[in-house]
Amino acid sequence: MGEIRQLLLGLSNNNNNVNRRDRGRQQQQRVVERVVENDDSDSEEELSVAGEDQINQSDYKMKAEIPTFSGHLKIEEFLDWLVEVDRFFDMIEVQESKRVKMVAFRLKSSAAVWWDQLQQTRRRLGKKPIQTWRRMQQMLRDRFLPADYEQLLYRMYMDCVQGNRTVDDYTDEFLRLAEHNQLGESETQKVARYLSGLRPSIQEKIGLQTVWTIAEAQNLALKAELMEKAKRTYSNVDRGRQNPIPDRVPTPFKRAESSSSNRVNENIENPKQNLKLNPYAKPAGDKFYRCKQPGHRSNNCPDESR
Repeated sequence: MGEIRQLLLGLSNNNNNVNRRDRGRQQQQRVVERVVENDDSDSEEELSVAGEDQINQSDYKMKAEIPTFSGHLKIEEFLDWLVEVDRFFDMIEVQESKRVKMVAFRLKSSAAVWWDQLQQTRRRLGKKPIQTWRRMQQMLRDRFLPADYEQLLYRMYMDCVQGNRTVDDYTDEFLRLAEHNQLGESETQKVARYLSGLRPSIQEKIGLQTVWTIAEAQNLALKAELMEKAKRTYSNVDRGRQNPIPDRVPTPFKRAESSSSNRVNENIENPKQNLKLNPYAKPAGDKFYRCKQPGHRSNNCPDESR
C-alpha cells in the first residue's frame, strides 16, 4: 500500500508539473499575441519592403543607368550630372571597386578621350590607375569646371530673377542654384531672396503676407500668376466686344468708288474731255435738223425767225 501511495503521488506530481508547463506556455503565447496586436505595422511593412527589395534588385539594375557625359555641359548641368551619379550609386549600392569603371563606360566624346589619355599617362609614369569614385570625381571637377566656377555660380544665384518665365521655371532654377552654391542660408533668407526675384506684379499681389518657406512662397506666386492670366484673358475678350470687325466695305474701296463716280460726272459735263478720254465717243450737243446748224434748239433757230 505504501508503494502504491508513492506511485500515485508521483503521478499526481508529474501531472501537476505538466499542467504548470502548459499554463506557462499558454501565458507566454498570450503575452506574444498581445505584443503583436499592440505593435505597429511598421515592422511588418519593413519586412515586406525588404523582401521586395531583394526580389526586385535585379529589375533596378536593369532599368536604372548612369547618364552619359560628353564634356559639353554648363556648370550647373555638370554639377547636376555628378549628383545623379551619386544618387544612382546610393540606389543600386554598387561596390566601390566597380564605380570607376561604370562611370568611365558612360563617358562619351571629348570626356572619353580625356579619360583614356589620362589613364595612359598614369601608366607611362608608373602610377596606379584611379580606383575610387571620389578621386575620379575630383579629377572630373578639375578638368571640366573653370577655376572660378564658384564665383560664377554665386553671380548666377544673385542675378536669378523670374523675368518673362513662368513661376515653375523660375523656382526650379532658383532651387538648383541655391543647392549648388551651398551658402548655408536659412529658410527665411532663401524666401526673402526668392520673393525679390519675382516679377513686380506678382510681388504686389502677394502683398504683406508672411511667408516662412519656399513652398508657401511658390504657392502664392502660382496663384498670383493665375490671376494675371485670367485678367489678360478677360481684357482681350472686352477689347473684341468693344471693337468688333465691321461688316461694311472698307474705306479705301469707298474712296475708289467715289473718285470713279466723280470722273464719270466730269466726262458728262465736259464733252471735250470725254473725247480725249474716249476717241470713239459721240460728241454731245444740240443740232437743229432743218438748218443743220449746231448750238441752238428749234425754237431759237435764227433762220426760222426770219
